[in-house]
Amino acid sequence: MSERRVQVFFYGLYMDFAVLRRFGDIPEVWEVARLRGYDFRVKSWGYIVRSERDTVYGTLVGVTHTELARLYDPATNGLPVEYFPEPVLVETASGKFVAALCYISAVAPEGAVNAEYVDKMVALTKKFGFPEWYTERVASYRP
Repeated sequence: MSERRVQVFFYGLYMDFAVLRRFGDIPEVWEVARLRGYDFRVKSWGYIVRSERDTVYGTLVGVTHTELARLYDPATNGLPVEYFPEPVLVETASGKFVAALCYISAVAPEGAVNAEYVDKMVALTKKFGFPEWYTERVASYRP
């Protein structure tokens, strides 16, 4: 019997399945979704913060707890800050509301804006067909 998958909202480079495959056999099944009440920001890495007026776009993906443990293990993932799971309610592109986990950092990553990260994120926003205003918002972080 295979391990049960839970819905996870990815909003950063984990939207890239080439990145995800390094941490497990995560199926390339996704759905575009948005998370209201948060804002996406970039320093050395992407992160989100609560915001009454903003929305974060991302992908909704079924992931096992074993895969999540690998993805968010500070000893192996190379992320500059530790991310913790929080329950959220996302809205899919088809208008369906789905309960999901979303990994959020308690602190912002330090350092200057990572231009390579921004470029990869801009490419992902285009790949998934996020609204043009959102792509422009992400691109505005370029140094």
